[in-house]
Amino acid sequence: MSAPRLPPGALRDRRDRGARGPRSLPGPLTPDGIPRGPTPAAVFDSCVSRAARRLRHHVGADLDSVEVGVEEVPVLPDDWDHEVPMSAHLAARGRSPARIVVYRMPVTGRARGRAETTALVLDLLVEEAAELLGRDPDQLDPRQR
Repeated sequence: MSAPRLPPGALRDRRDRGARGPRSLPGPLTPDGIPRGPTPAAVFDSCVSRAARRLRHHVGADLDSVEVGVEEVPVLPDDWDHEVPMSAHLAARGRSPARIVVYRMPVTGRARGRAETTALVLDLLVEEAAELLGRDPDQLDPRQR
């Protein structure tokens, strides 16, 4: 005799322990469903935002007109044979402000862990800001005292 077939989508009650699995949630211990944490992209965005605030606080008004943004990966030509850049900057043109862009995938691919990512992001922002402002990176780095 074979086991009874359940209709598609029916919950199994194996060994009379009650419904189990994602279809049984929310439940008594998780009334709001499975708790969701921030996505890796959101964590990286907040890391860049914190580093930009720290740099702006240290440098002052020189960076007020500079926008800082995050992109997943850089757009590169097909014949690109150099290392993939982790960041880039664009000087102000006409009405568009100067911009610094940090590329998430190359940075997270090179850094191990959150602390290393945070340090690398700050390094990149300092380098790009120094290039934009025509100053020495050691003058802008908030870690240099």
